[in-house]
Amino acid sequence: MSKEDAVTAGLYEVIEKEVDLVLATDPDAGRLGVYVKDTKSGEYIPLTGNISGSLL
Repeated sequence: MSKEDAVTAGLYEVIEKEVDLVLATDPDAGRLGVYVKDTKSGEYIPLTGNISGSLL
């Protein structure tokens, strides 16, 4: 499975299950992407590294 296929499959899961929080890493988990769902618009908003760090 290519990287693009994995991302696409993951996004379908997110949309289907209507999750509130998405965590995604690169293959060696050296970087982290955090997305939260906006309850009003339904869109996923990416959090910056500083915001993600402060939450941890």
